Amino acid sequence: MAGIYDLYGITDTDIDTAARLLPDALGLPFEPHESSFWGDYYSVRTENYDEHFSLKENYNVMEEDWNWSQFKHYPLMLEVSIDGKTMKRARELEARLLQTMGKKIILLKRVEFAS
Repeated sequence: MAGIYDLYGITDTDIDTAARLLPDALGLPFEPHESSFWGDYYSVRTENYDEHFSLKENYNVMEEDWNWSQFKHYPLMLEVSIDGKTMKRARELEARLLQTMGKKIILLKRVEFAS
């Protein structure tokens, strides 16, 4: 089965506000986490662990560097990992994110891989 990795850039909002908006699009509650590497971030997995969403600051204060330096103009990044699903599911999630977040979110990268 295939897997899909999407990377979205988010502008015009802070991480806490984005974490409150994203559940409207995805129907999943984002949980706050702390990491000595990533800093504060939010994530959620579906009940059967086939989809994982992670919302992080692009600038890593702990490392004093960008996590995704090629996307410096996006202060927030949303990583979406979908295992064992089709491209149709990735497009569905993209449409829901765009509907909820509007121009604040953009798909920057999509990779399909064998899982």
